[in-house]
Order: sequence, then C-alpha cells, then structure tokens
Amino acid sequence: MQCIVGSHGRVPIRGLLRDKRAVAAIEFAIGGSVLIFFMFAIINIGDLALTLSALEHGVQQASRYASVTTSNAIGAGTLPGCTATSAVQSAFAGAVQPPIPTAGIPNVSVAWGGTLAATCGVLPGASVDKTTGPGGGWVTVNVAYTWVPIGLPNVFGQGFPLNATDTAAVIGTGP
Repeated sequence: MQCIVGSHGRVPIRGLLRDKRAVAAIEFAIGGSVLIFFMFAIINIGDLALTLSALEHGVQQASRYASVTTSNAIGAGTLPGCTATSAVQSAFAGAVQPPIPTAGIPNVSVAWGGTLAATCGVLPGASVDKTTGPGGGWVTVNVAYTWVPIGLPNVFGQGFPLNATDTAAVIGTGP
C-alpha cells in the first residue's frame, strides 16, 4: 500500500483522496479569485464609461461655449470676436462633472474652420480646421485623455487613449 509521510505519521493515499476537510477552502480559493477578478472588471468598465461620458459632455459644452460666445461677439460688432482657447479649456473643465481622475490631465485643443480659420486660427493655442464643412465658420473642440484602470495601473502599460470631438457652427458667419 502506498503511503504519504506527514506530521501525523503515515497516511494512506486512498484515505487522503477521501478526506473532505479542506474542500471548502480550495473551492473558495478558486471561486473567490474569479469573483474578485469580475468585480474589478465591472468597476473598471463602469469607470471607463463614466470617464468617456464626462469627456463627451465636456467637449460638447466647450464647443457650444465657443460657438455662442463667438456668435455673440460677432453680433455685437466685436471683431474678430473669437473665443480664447484658455476660455474654451476652462469651459471644458467646468463641465466635466464628476471630475476626471487626476491620473492624467485632458489635453483640450480648439480648431477654427471656414470663414473663421484666418482670424481665429491664429489665436494662442488654436489651430485651423482644414476640413470642408457647411458655409460659414465653425469651431471644433477635441480632447485627448489617457484612462488608467483602477487598481491595475501597471498591468496595461500606460493606459488607454480616449478621444472626444465636437464641432459647432458659429451663427452669424454664414454667406
């Protein structure tokens, strides 16, 4: 008969296979690790969705802010009337609620297109949108952000890049 020598003497292998005293601990070790993995996955997917939603909302509000303030300035006769890039970035920061985690600061860029490209595209921090669009002028706000999973910052390298873009027409600049 084959036996294993342990702290309690010789234990037959057949008896060891029938022993059920530690089965619950082994099942918990296997099942618990899977449960914890899925809990982390659900939390991270929720955080990713919340972050992406906040980025999209912030970009929509920032492009709307740039469009409305520029339209109002042009309507009042203030030329060129372009909204400063720093003001658009502040509008984005104010609209992102709950705040984006401080793991990375979103990079907000502003591009002016159409009839506003020549006058607004030269502002500090602004660029020119060379795509063709409807007549008149428009503003495009883009945000780039690197999302890092919660609790797993080094598992996925530097994180995942997220981008959100919104374009808004500027009233009063059409043909």
